[in-house]
Amino acid sequence: MDIEAGGKTDVGKVRDSNEDSLLIDVDLGLFAVADGMGGHAAGEVASSLALEVLREHVAKAEPEAAVTDTLRQAIVAASHAVAAEAAEDPSKGRMGTTLTALLVRAPQAAVGHVGDSRLYQVRWGHVAKLTDDHTAVAEIVRAGGLKEEEAKGHPWAHVLSRVVGKGDVEVQTALIDLQPGDRFLICSDGFSDSLADPQWITGIAEKSPTESAAELVSRAVGLDGQDNATAVVVAVGSQSARRDRKSLWGRLRDSVRKSQS
Repeated sequence: MDIEAGGKTDVGKVRDSNEDSLLIDVDLGLFAVADGMGGHAAGEVASSLALEVLREHVAKAEPEAAVTDTLRQAIVAASHAVAAEAAEDPSKGRMGTTLTALLVRAPQAAVGHVGDSRLYQVRWGHVAKLTDDHTAVAEIVRAGGLKEEEAKGHPWAHVLSRVVGKGDVEVQTALIDLQPGDRFLICSDGFSDSLADPQWITGIAEKSPTESAAELVSRAVGLDGQDNATAVVVAVGSQSARRDRKSLWGRLRDSVRKSQS
């Protein structure tokens, strides 16, 4: 299957620096977003180092290795690398990062995830969130201690329960069967806090990945801009299949609009 991808990151309206990093490697089929933390430029170091190690580990992996195992091991290796860097520099002692990655090995793809960046899939106009937020409040919601609507705006909403940079880390993984025309959105929380609504995300099926990522990040910053915002859009399948899917989705959308008018 052909793969096309594009990405965009923006510092936002408030922050002085951008602690988000993104990775697009079409040859490896590897795409990722990392959102660093730690202050004093430590977050930027953590996110960029994590993605560098992720890429190196995937590039060296045995071709016959299970794709989910490859991604899990690569993210754990990134976590150890960030921890080692923090141990060498006291000013970076609290640094860490989220890391959300997609590794395409057609006809399947693996998801690897730690933190509160997100991965969405768009298929036939339907948006599916493929990752769980690893935050204190999200863990409470999953345990039944809070309702979803009660979690919004909670003071623990961005307190991470899993972080890349603390050595061994539990990595959420999943294996996806791909279909031509599938599109994926990987984004930092500075993006998803503004544009998690499916009505915006379905738009990535209508333009090129580069155009989609740039447009959505610009929109997210315009609506909020309190944090760095990053998006990577990945399109899977032949160009003709994507055009056919786009044309059919456009016809279906127009039909629904007409029926509602």
